[in-house]
Amino acid sequence: MKDELKQRFDEIVETINSRDSFLEEFDEIFNALVEKIEVLVPTHFVFLGVHNQVCIPI
Repeated sequence: MKDELKQRFDEIVETINSRDSFLEEFDEIFNALVEKIEVLVPTHFVFLGVHNQVCIPI
């Protein structure tokens, strides 16, 4: 029983660690894509009004 619980615990820890690794890789890829998009299509925003805070890309 104790060995089964330890094995299950180890499996859960391994799963959590693999998900963290995946999220870190996704974050790096996402940030790289955002940088490429900003280089290819620089967008400037104009804020209209103080109360409604409307952003219009120009």
